Amino acid sequence: MTVRVACLGDSLTRAQLSVDYLDLLERRHPPGDLRIARFGVNGDFAYNLLRRLDPVVADPP
Repeated sequence: MTVRVACLGDSLTRAQLSVDYLDLLERRHPPGDLRIARFGVNGDFAYNLLRRLDPVVADPP
């Protein structure tokens, strides 16, 4: 069974300029067991996540 995870956040979630913690998470699981969808936006704040949540819920990873 594949576990699907949607990750919303800022530049840390996007992992353009930082350690890719989602990649580290994927590596801890056998191939195909974990499916991660990134929804990171550079410079975003927690209160903006609610505005971006509906499209993620409508189209899950």
